[in-house]
Amino acid sequence: MITIITEATDNSTNGVIDWLKFFKKDFIRINYEDYISKIKIELDNQDSNILLNDIDVSKSNAVWYRRGTINFQVPTKKVEDKYKINEKISSHLNKELSKIRDYIHKNFDYNNKSIGNYEVAINTNKLYILDQAKKNKLKIPPTLITDNRDDLEIFYKKHGALITKAISEAPLLSIENHVAYFYTSEVADISNFPKMFFPSLFQKKIEKAYEVRVFFIKNKYYSMAIFSQNDSATSADFRNYNTQKPNRTVPYKLPSVVKKRLKNLMKDLKINTGSIDLLVDKNNDFFFLEVNPVGQYGMVSYPCNYNLDKIIAKELTKIK
Repeated sequence: MITIITEATDNSTNGVIDWLKFFKKDFIRINYEDYISKIKIELDNQDSNILLNDIDVSKSNAVWYRRGTINFQVPTKKVEDKYKINEKISSHLNKELSKIRDYIHKNFDYNNKSIGNYEVAINTNKLYILDQAKKNKLKIPPTLITDNRDDLEIFYKKHGALITKAISEAPLLSIENHVAYFYTSEVADISNFPKMFFPSLFQKKIEKAYEVRVFFIKNKYYSMAIFSQNDSATSADFRNYNTQKPNRTVPYKLPSVVKKRLKNLMKDLKINTGSIDLLVDKNNDFFFLEVNPVGQYGMVSYPCNYNLDKIIAKELTKIK
């Protein structure tokens, strides 16, 4: 059996499941939105068993951690809250469930059954990853984290045009009938910035020739070049799609030296699948931007005809 941990709205999961059905493989899909109402974990000196809703997931041949997590629902009885008893009990119960959840994910990972890794995904730190990329001889854009205009002005004088983006995963905001996204943006007039502001990330703007999005699973890398530089909507961030005139995208072969360095970086980070963003400047130098262990890959799969859903499904069927 194959266990898939994901979210109800993730279309990529649907595509992989279609192939698992085609290959006649048994699987269980656990969505974050679907509460686990019954749990049983047994540990002894010989074995350990994990049953979720009466399904023994510890016997899974393979686990795909796509995104989300295992979500539990525990009924609680509220009592007089004069001394904030409800708050304290709720906090304690959440900590208990967190330890159970962590154990289940660790059990999958420690037995080398997983594609994807829950702990790695939730603890991804863009700044640490940039440090590790540099150690693996990958170029990175000069980067500044600051909370004051003086430092930012010095950085600007040194590097010229700047961009800013979120340090963590930026939220998606739904406002009535509209959805707001946080994209990478060019920094406008710094003189209008307040003297002090919230700690923010700034990078030198790389004058790009094109971008490269890479999806990888184990040691297999699938790349796509994105010619986003000539469109004002996508020049800073190709995710700010121009639906009227989409960017040109083509299958792409990474230079062997770049691919080797990326593999070494992912090995150091213990990431065995994810999406990598690169920039290539006009001197043909490659700049590493970030890796998302739970990044979308459909935008690479379909334009380049890589059929990544099938590749992931086949990879899952190989794990013993």
